[in-house]
Amino acid sequence: MNFAIALFAAAALASPIQKTSTHCGTVDIDVGGGITDRQLLGCGPSYTDNVLWNLDRSDGVQDDVYTHATTGKGAVVYVIDFGVQKAHDEFQRDGGSSNVIAGLDPMVSRGGTSPCPGDTPTAPCTNFFIPIITHGTAVASVVAGRNTGIAPDASIVAVRVFGASFEFEWALDDIVKHAFAEGTPPFHTAIVNMSETLADADPAFVEKMKLMIKGVDADFHSDPNGKKFLFVTFAGNRTNGTDQCGPQGEVAFPLSRLGASIDGLITVGGITRDNHFWSGSCGGDAVDILAPAERVLTASITGHDHYRGTQTAKDVVAIYDSGTSYAAPYVCGIAARLLESDPTLTPVELEARIKASGSYVADAATAPAGGRVAVLVENPPPPPGPRRRIVGR
Repeated sequence: MNFAIALFAAAALASPIQKTSTHCGTVDIDVGGGITDRQLLGCGPSYTDNVLWNLDRSDGVQDDVYTHATTGKGAVVYVIDFGVQKAHDEFQRDGGSSNVIAGLDPMVSRGGTSPCPGDTPTAPCTNFFIPIITHGTAVASVVAGRNTGIAPDASIVAVRVFGASFEFEWALDDIVKHAFAEGTPPFHTAIVNMSETLADADPAFVEKMKLMIKGVDADFHSDPNGKKFLFVTFAGNRTNGTDQCGPQGEVAFPLSRLGASIDGLITVGGITRDNHFWSGSCGGDAVDILAPAERVLTASITGHDHYRGTQTAKDVVAIYDSGTSYAAPYVCGIAARLLESDPTLTPVELEARIKASGSYVADAATAPAGGRVAVLVENPPPPPGPRRRIVGR
């Protein structure tokens, strides 16, 4: 038995099928400043609301149960965003540890300053425009939250950027340095989530990203036998009074538009709870795959057990639990679980497997990416019975 087959067999033997109800109870909580977040009361069949519908969707069958065999164990996911609150309940594990294993701070480590002095990439401040600063924590919780995550045993590295093009380039430098550092979990391929993106397709960033997809050594030189990185980004949104899409509703962010032309960079659009293309998502030919984006339960930094809700300002209610920002980390979580089963997969192979999904939205004929939705079916076919199957082809 060769090494790759042995790894796959070992993962299969160690990963029995798990089934978890996706029905949960939540309660609204006023956290001040016109912001209403939520707390999780518990999950189980006694609750009526399919709160964790996105987890239900990930196994290819809509039956209000999340069925899975893998949890992303051994995978490393770098979250380029505004920081991740390591102390949130979603990232706590047995023995008092956290699966947020490190924080990288490209701007501050090079002499810059944070808008909120004293905070860190793994402890973002809670008093500076919360809907923005809490974004990275929400995104990471979709990847690896213990309740909300697709891959709850994946390791998260928070990479904090504030938006400038040079910060993103520095972030890639720091990711590669961390990947080869002593104490970093060993990996052949890691994952980079970008639910925050460049305002332009900076050529220096794009070239570094291409190198990382193909493989680099510790000095950031091209090395096909080095460490590789799958990149996942969001399609963009038109919600809450903003429109990030082009004039025809297409993906407009220059970097996100490259997903269709660069293997190893996946651009993710959104779907709704009722299995349609989400109207708040940008679309068009740049979208590689679809994933849950509407009303997704995600962690908030307003409290260690809080989840994102709404903000009311000037008679406008902004809903902060929807967006393709959450569709991208969903795909990262699926990639993490694929890597648990086979750690030798390359970014190009991961993208091909994810895009080969056999699950579709109900309006696939008019949806981008052919209506294909990222899922990971690990369990054997169910016995005949009255189950609500996803619309397929």
